[in-house]
Amino acid sequence: MPPTPGGYPAAPPMGMPAGGVDLRRGLSTTLVALFGVALPALIFLFVGRSGQYSVIGDMLDAVEGKSVSITEQDLDDADDLFTTAQVIYSLLTVAIAVVWVIWFRRLRLNAEVFAPGQHRFSSGWAAGSWFTPVVNFWFPKQIANDIWRASSPQGPHAVSRGLLNGWWVTWIVALITNAIGGIRYNLLRGKVEGDGYAPSPPRPRATSRACTPSWPSICSRS
Repeated sequence: MPPTPGGYPAAPPMGMPAGGVDLRRGLSTTLVALFGVALPALIFLFVGRSGQYSVIGDMLDAVEGKSVSITEQDLDDADDLFTTAQVIYSLLTVAIAVVWVIWFRRLRLNAEVFAPGQHRFSSGWAAGSWFTPVVNFWFPKQIANDIWRASSPQGPHAVSRGLLNGWWVTWIVALITNAIGGIRYNLLRGKVEGDGYAPSPPRPRATSRACTPSWPSICSRS
């Protein structure tokens, strides 16, 4: 190693400590690619859910006496579109979850090398905490805090957790919003069924079908 002008050896470039795993490629690249594919899939899911809300809204307008023409085919088309989007997004979510927990656990192992004995949870919890009911709302965040603190070049006391806090709040809000959206749609659909809205006859392009058992109340009036 060449000496510095002062006669002392230059510090070696910072790299992985002994026992660490290089995560700059491989899993990280795979995660970025999966997230890139998941974004348009999420937009597709949003479009599918919006289509369902649009049909339900028209049906509620019809229940209130407004002139709206909705066929059984419209109901089926909206449900089919959302189901397709949901299947695609669910498959991507499973793939992301598998790669994510492997990557997150390896981050935890690296953080142990940087700061041995300074973590609140074992590396096993880095993977398992995401799937453990109740504690999955805060254990992963605490593990991420420890990893973030241990990996800071400026030392653990100079770390701002603003970015981590924003990420975690966004994650929790997304989970809650998704749950509320599903419950609200089911309630609206139940209201339409209970009010007994009868769809208009199918358009000529659609094959005429009898009312299905899934819509008994809607089909009760004509």
